[in-house]
Amino acid sequence: MKQRDLLFFLTSFCIVVLAWIAFTVVHNSLTSTISGQTLQAISPINPNFDMDTLKKIKTRIVVNPAFTISAVPTTSVTPAITPTPAPPLFIASPSATNTSTQGGLFQ
Repeated sequence: MKQRDLLFFLTSFCIVVLAWIAFTVVHNSLTSTISGQTLQAISPINPNFDMDTLKKIKTRIVVNPAFTISAVPTTSVTPAITPTPAPPLFIASPSATNTSTQGGLFQ
């Protein structure tokens, strides 16, 4: 290929890619919709605090409930149980005492 053909090909390719990106952006901006629930979820919260309400909460009287059940500590002591060891599940056979060598052969 000549240099002129390569330059034409690269220029055409760049124009097509830029047009593709531009049309995609225009298409998404025209057809994109946000549902009411999503719009409500992403709406900003009012940053102003109601100071009068905060002052009323701070001056609120703390009320303890009258009908509560108090926990009564128990004095009974349970005897300690000592566990007994379980018998072994498997008994080693004489072949289990064999050792292997570096090459994987038994001695």
